[in-house]
Amino acid sequence: MARPAGKQYRSLRFLAEGGMGRVCKAFDPSLKRVVALKFLRREDPELVARFRLEAQHQAGVDHPNICKVFEVGEW
Repeated sequence: MARPAGKQYRSLRFLAEGGMGRVCKAFDPSLKRVVALKFLRREDPELVARFRLEAQHQAGVDHPNICKVFEVGEW
């Protein structure tokens, strides 16, 4: 996952691991909210493309039981 310039996350805590990578819980002090960050297992161009496509699809979903995507980037 990318971190835009100046973006800081605090209190990173491991939550779960899946086929693409790991998910951590963190706090975004600039927006004063808890967020989930997904980190890919490895730097593979195909995996990165799949991840971006997944994020684009999920960003279009609005459902109370599905997390919202606010940004995608590289860290």
